[in-house]
Amino acid sequence: MIEKDKDIRLIITDVSFGIISEIAPEESDFFYDISDAYYTNPGLLKNDKSREDPVGFGIEGVIEMMSPATIGIVTTVITYIATELFGVAKGAVTDELKVKIKSLFNKNKDKSKSDSTENKSSPILTPEQLKNIHEKAFNEGLALNMSREKATELANALIASIVIN
Repeated sequence: MIEKDKDIRLIITDVSFGIISEIAPEESDFFYDISDAYYTNPGLLKNDKSREDPVGFGIEGVIEMMSPATIGIVTTVITYIATELFGVAKGAVTDELKVKIKSLFNKNKDKSKSDSTENKSSPILTPEQLKNIHEKAFNEGLALNMSREKATELANALIASIVIN
């Protein structure tokens, strides 16, 4: 799976933190504890109250938080981007893929390196591709029992992290 690669996982975590900072800033202080718990046990999103509490908030509290859902949705979307938009076979993580994904979310982070290959190779997504990504994120949010409002807010923030960064 693509998220097993440490560089891809770092991108997922960075993108997720940016989204959480925007839509649920109250979770920012403990986001990295939650992300560590999520990566240790991605099943954290399943509503199973018999499990141990991985971060000390009470499992119900973690399930209601935006952070685990955001990490899960960003993981799904980045996997979708890699396989459907960049044509990469599932699990095939190359340096080129990492550069493409990272530059997709970091196009304008370092203007001083405007001549770097990473900025020159930054992929441009079509409106149709962006619409598909939004739909994928929204539907994944609904599948995780988010309200339509929260799923829309998260999907919008994810698209903004691609388009406005």
